[in-house]
Amino acid sequence: MTNDVNQLQINMEFDKQRKNNLLNRSLLLPQKIAKPVKEKKIPKLPKLNPDGTRIIKRRNRKKKDITRCPHTDMKHYAKGMCNHCYHLFGRNSLADQCEHTDKLNYAKGMCQNCYFNSYNQQKRFHGTRNPDEDNFVNKRDAKLHEKES
Repeated sequence: MTNDVNQLQINMEFDKQRKNNLLNRSLLLPQKIAKPVKEKKIPKLPKLNPDGTRIIKRRNRKKKDITRCPHTDMKHYAKGMCNHCYHLFGRNSLADQCEHTDKLNYAKGMCQNCYFNSYNQQKRFHGTRNPDEDNFVNKRDAKLHEKES
């Protein structure tokens, strides 16, 4: 029985030493430092007039004046002209993708008439505009071309 008591005391001493060693080792290990907590920004309240309505901040952007066409009461579009006059007189490159090489370029290298015709033709056959099918007029022609290949 005395051997059991002695063994118990020895085991208890051993456990105390082991705990002390673990504590000392953990003090030597690098510790994780807690990051400071970031404060959340409080949204700014809108500025109010004395009567309680919101103050609307206006941009200080200067509006361009129409100087190159007679429609001075209309909204400026580009090059000092309204939308209508710019599309009639403001562009100077000629169409090169259609047979009307003497007319102004409207879009995709075509004059206005040819562009609208091709746009509406594609829209009619596709349901929506889809010019990415190897320049075929409709999906049926594209499928026939695939079968032939």
